[in-house]
Amino acid sequence: DGGRNLRRILRGDPATPEVRRALAAAAGAALGPGELQGLAERIGALRRRFSEMLDGQGLDALIGPAHALAAVPHGAALDVAAGQSYTSIYNLLGMPAGVAPAGRVAPGEESDRAGGDAVAEAARRAEAGSAGLPVAVQVAARQGDDEVVLTLLERISSH
Repeated sequence: DGGRNLRRILRGDPATPEVRRALAAAAGAALGPGELQGLAERIGALRRRFSEMLDGQGLDALIGPAHALAAVPHGAALDVAAGQSYTSIYNLLGMPAGVAPAGRVAPGEESDRAGGDAVAEAARRAEAGSAGLPVAVQVAARQGDDEVVLTLLERISSH
């Protein structure tokens, strides 16, 4: 909708810098009815394909990283936003998902990155001094299987 609904929700209240950037990026990007229908069809096809892949492998749930990094320092999340892709796919697919801590960064494990592009450099900076910070895993399951996610998260968290 080009950000119209979010602007309506804000009702003139000040937005955070992140929300202002998202609104600026969305401006002029509203989809028309035909484009919206096409997008909904593409997302539906992706959901069916993903479900078929789970069926083909006999999987009830997936466990994987929540983020490419351990917890990042306050304010650094935008610099390493590319790592959020591990969680975004389940939102797109409409799958229940959750995150649980699964350990901590040990001293000496903070980073082994050397050089690289701007994202790799931001990740190296975010990892500096990360010893002791939590590392999380994400659990995702089929639509409607929220209980599977919650059960697995509880089991992971209790260890």
